[in-house]
Amino acid sequence: MNILQLIMSIFTSISVALTSFFGGLAASFFESKTSLYTAYKTMTYEESLVTDEEKALARQWYEENVLFAGTNGKKPAYDFKVKNTKLSQELKKWKFEVGETSEEGKVYRGGKTTYITVTNEKRGLQATIEATFYEAVASCDWTVYIKNIADKNSADISDFYAIDTTFGTGKTTLYWSNGGTNDNEMFTVRQMPLQAVKWTASSTYGKSSDEYMPVFNLSGEKYSVVASIGWSGQWNAKMSQKLCGAYFNARQEEFDAYLLPGEEVRSPLISLSFYKSGNALKGYNVYRSFVKDCVYNENIHRFAVVNQGRKSFLNATDEELEHCEYIWHDFGWFEGVDYETMLEI
Repeated sequence: MNILQLIMSIFTSISVALTSFFGGLAASFFESKTSLYTAYKTMTYEESLVTDEEKALARQWYEENVLFAGTNGKKPAYDFKVKNTKLSQELKKWKFEVGETSEEGKVYRGGKTTYITVTNEKRGLQATIEATFYEAVASCDWTVYIKNIADKNSADISDFYAIDTTFGTGKTTLYWSNGGTNDNEMFTVRQMPLQAVKWTASSTYGKSSDEYMPVFNLSGEKYSVVASIGWSGQWNAKMSQKLCGAYFNARQEEFDAYLLPGEEVRSPLISLSFYKSGNALKGYNVYRSFVKDCVYNENIHRFAVVNQGRKSFLNATDEELEHCEYIWHDFGWFEGVDYETMLEI
């Protein structure tokens, strides 16, 4: 081994040791700040309803950060790199065009959908953003598609963030749930004040809700938002506290590739539900309204609401089940028991 190799070996060992030390220190720090979410506050029916103020908040954020972002000179809520340069770093080199907005429900139930195209002829790439605003439930969602419109391979595309933005929430508390970890703590709701150091969550082995549920409730002093990642794959999300509020980004965990002519890739879908309340349960109620009213199939109209799992599901009355096309429940798959058997017990 020559002297240069020896020096490099020493520096590598030091780097690995420091990474391991600070990584372990950060993990211990976040663990010490984490607690079970047990301080449930009661909420009246009126308090659970989406207000006009929340609808206006959601619309303003959506228009500024998704619908008209780029055309208004503001960085879009999404981002990606081409040849190691971010979209947000060269907005003037991309042409942003906002298409016509659909009638409510024409594309997605309860929502008005707009297709935004972001084109860079020199790079031979075009991004299409399918964005939908759901006014009644103060929510929005979007997916980003990138296509090679040239007749040759594209430059390298990386850091493809479905969302990369900071919400003006002020001081923020994060609420999230364990995933399906197959132990007695699965789906446990936890809370933690956001810190300046980034906190990371991701799925495992490409299973979207294995270690963490891909739903994060950012409860802030100024306003709050429930951010969810719609992706049956290996997603990754990071959160931290900034001066103005909560920083949040999410993406497919690994993507670094060029596109063949005509080839297209997509980001995870991101949905946001806005609310203004010091009670995090308000956020979960708004998000559930979005899922129930706008996400589930349109032919599902009648619901039997069963919230306590297997016991109350099995004890639902015949009257509750008689005209039910779908049963809403928070959890309820049980080994060796199928749906029809459970109804017959």
